[in-house]
Formats: sequence, C-alpha cells, structure tokens
Amino acid sequence: MNAINSQSSTFETREFIVADTVVFNKQGTHLTDIQKIVLRGAWQGYTYEEIADREGYSEKYLKRDVGPRLWKILSEALGEKVSKKNFRTALERRLTLANPSHNQQLDMDSCQDWGEAVDVHTFYGRTQELATLQQWIVQDRCPLVALVGMGGIGKTTLSIKLAQQLQSDFKYIIWRSLRHAPPIRELLEEIIYFLSNQQEKDLPETTNGRISLLLKYFRKSPCLLILDGAESILNYDRKDTHYQEEDEEYGRLIKYIGETYHQSCLLLTSREKPKEVAIREGEELPTRSLRLIGLDELEGQYILKGKGIYGSEDDLKKIIQIYGGNPLLLNMVSTTIQNIFDSSASDFLKQEIIVFNDVKEFFDSQFNRLQPIEKELMYCLAIEREPVSFQKLKNDFGLKVQSLELAEALESLRRRSLVEKNQGFFTLQIVLMEYTTARLLKEICQEIRTQQISLLKSSKLLKLIVKNYVRTTQSNIFFRMVLDQLLLELGSKKNVESQLDTILSTLQHESFKLEDTTDDIISLIHRMQVNLSSYK
Repeated sequence: MNAINSQSSTFETREFIVADTVVFNKQGTHLTDIQKIVLRGAWQGYTYEEIADREGYSEKYLKRDVGPRLWKILSEALGEKVSKKNFRTALERRLTLANPSHNQQLDMDSCQDWGEAVDVHTFYGRTQELATLQQWIVQDRCPLVALVGMGGIGKTTLSIKLAQQLQSDFKYIIWRSLRHAPPIRELLEEIIYFLSNQQEKDLPETTNGRISLLLKYFRKSPCLLILDGAESILNYDRKDTHYQEEDEEYGRLIKYIGETYHQSCLLLTSREKPKEVAIREGEELPTRSLRLIGLDELEGQYILKGKGIYGSEDDLKKIIQIYGGNPLLLNMVSTTIQNIFDSSASDFLKQEIIVFNDVKEFFDSQFNRLQPIEKELMYCLAIEREPVSFQKLKNDFGLKVQSLELAEALESLRRRSLVEKNQGFFTLQIVLMEYTTARLLKEICQEIRTQQISLLKSSKLLKLIVKNYVRTTQSNIFFRMVLDQLLLELGSKKNVESQLDTILSTLQHESFKLEDTTDDIISLIHRMQVNLSSYK
C-alpha cells in the first residue's frame, strides 16, 4: 500500500488535482477513493494485478469495473480518448494548458507537516461528517473540536481526509499522533519551530510559556492543528477522564486553545471525550464534538466488495450489522473470510463464529482498561442479551451499588462507545456482546477448573446468570457452552463431573463463609450437572 503512495506526492499535488478538478467540473462529483487508488497505481506503471495485490482489492474488480469507468469519466472530462496507457500524457497536456507557470507557484506542502499521518486514498463515505466538521471549523470558526468514537471506527482516517480538504482554508496544517504520549514540551517545540519557519529557537523553559508562544502564532496565521489519539494521554483508572499525571499539561493546552481568541483550530481525535471538551461544548458554543458511528450498509459493502468478498446482499448486510459498520473490524473479518472461507460471506456466516483472534485482541485492549464495576456492567448486558433500562440494571446489581455509581459507570462506557443507548435502553453491539459473553464464559470455566470461584461469588452476576438461563426458552444454552469448554479443557465427562462434585462439596462445607451467594452457586452447579447428564 505504501509503495504506491510513496512516490506520488508530485502527482498528488499536480496531475491528480487536474484530474479531480476536470471530473468535478464535468459531472459535479470528485473522483472516488478507489478511482484515486487506480489512478495513482497506474501513474507509477503498476498493472491492475499489482495494484490489487498491494491495496487488498480483487484484480477482477479493478480491471473490469473501476478501471474502465475511470478512463471513460476522464475521456469525457478531458474531451479526448483516455486509457490506462495514455492518461499521463493527457493530464500533463491539460496541466500545461491550464497553467504553464504552475511550478512557480507556492509549494502546497511547504506549510504542511503531516508527521506520522497514514495514507488515506482508501476512504469510504463520511460525506455528512466531513460537511459538519468543515462547517464547524471553517464557517463557524470553532477553535476546539473533538472527533470521538470507538477504536477502529475511522477517526484517524477522517481527520486526515478533512485536513486534505481544508488545505486552502489554513496557511498551516500540522498533524501529530499522541499514540505514544509524547512529552508536551517536545511537541510544542516541534510545532512552534515549524510555525516560525525554523526561526524560533530560544523557547521558554516552561510549558505555559510555550503554550503562550503557540497561541501567538495561532493569532498571527490560521493554523489547523490535529492531535490524533488523545486517549493515550487520558487516565482510564479513574471514573472521569483525567490525564495521566505526567500529561496534565495537555489539559491546559486544550483549555487555553478553546478559551483564547485566535484564528486557528485544534482538532482532537479520541476514543473518549476529554473533560476540557465535555464541559465547554454545545451546539451553539465555540467548542464542539462529533461522535463517529459505524459505516452504513452501502459504505460497508464497499469495504467487503473491495476486498473481494462475495455473497448475497443480505449476507453482506448481516456481516456489516454484526460488526457495527466498524471499518477496522470489517477489514479484519474480510481477511479471515478471504483466507479461510475463500471469500464467501455465506460460508463464513454458517460457522457462527464472529469473535476470532484479531477481533478478540482488539476488544481485549479496551476491556482490560475497565474498572471492575464497568466490567460487571458489560457482563450484565451480555447476559441480558436484549436492551435494558437503567432501573433494570439497578435491580440486577441490587442494593450493593448506588444509583450514582452505576450511572457514572454507564456513562464512562458510553463515552468509550462500548455501550449503546436508544430511547432510554442500554445494550451492546452484536460483536461486542459475543466477545463479552465468551470472556465471561472463559472466566467461569477457569474458576471451575481451578476451584478459585471469585467471579462466581459476585452475587449480582450469579443471580442474573441463574435467573436468565433457567428460562425454558434458553435453559441449556449457557450451561452447554460452559460444559463444552470444560470438556475441552479437562478432557472427559468424568473429569468434569469430579470437578463439579468437588466444588459442590466445598461450597456446602463452607456455606457460612459465602453467605447469600451459596444457594445461587449450588443452583448453578446443579444445573450444569443436569445438563452434563445428557452428554454421552
């Protein structure tokens, strides 16, 4: 992927602009992202097969669909026959005719510092989101904007795409990743050095002094500063979104940029909304935030089809729904479908396995950062399976959790886009529900296998499991899942029976220590024994 883009910077700012402009002038729409991919690859002499291989598309799709349409569009826009073989000459000719002194103009990249920004020539949808952000930043002149959403939802890509579209609105564009939480003084030094055209060398020693100097440049010239991955500087070990101790000064930077008059804008991307944004934002206020949700079905199908996945429209829609339209997850599952199921969406869905290694690791990184009560909330929502009200969750947790504590935990999960809310009811996305259920199942099996039943002593979870899974409609599902896993781990029905008998004996002997959880655990064990009796 990088190979196609690495040599195309000149093309990106000259011939590509000509191609995109003439197409827009002719038909009122810009080149699509997949057309741009083919155009860049063809410019560097790659075959359709090479472009497909480097970019993760099917050769057939590029050669028989995207390519012919692209050359037809360019032919109509340029007024001459254009093909993959002669399009370079046609574009260079139009460039010379349009502006022979183009190379003497200001170099577009001279006022841009993209840092570690990735290439975004593969980009789907987000038309409305781009329009909203452009309105806020350019027309409404908001000094502070946050783009928030679940990991993999496309915040980074959207921020880069937006910056590319706003090049003519800002003298300076700076994009920086906070993924590795760079010290703020070093970050400020880089930014100020760039804005001063390498003239500002004796910088203030203090962070506040450097922030003040940055704001001076923000007032002097319009600058778009994008800080990507702000969750890296947030401390998730607390109920609200404070900063890591060493990154507290980032909070001051965000605060001052949001409160001080200047003609620039700071765009933050984050999985969770920083408090400096949350307390200042509003529809009519200078600080605003946009929560990014999954791609719609049409946009999601572009990803699947672009990766060569085939199937009925219903099957493709089902995959998109399962993964919540998350671009990263859709790319992950596409790779699995390609490698294991020969690109067949139907064959993949028949297996009913939606949480595989890459997806599991993706959610592990987020789940492991949750507070205990947040994890229990996730487990409760997974057990419930259906959307539930706040009061229902409160009843599930009982008297041991206050309403305020529960509300704070729910809000924290919502800020991280792990819990969805619709008309007062809370639930999990399908893939997240399956992941959380599998995680709970694994923990219960481990406790039974090791006889260290700490999770099972959680009365709220235990009561919920017993109550929900003894219903006639799904009485065997949960217990069979547990038993299947135990049989896998312990090797035989006899070993599982022995383990359950041992735990049961221990519980009955130590019932006074476990108090009100004893009956529920015993009920759970008995229920598993009943289900186990049906195994051969």
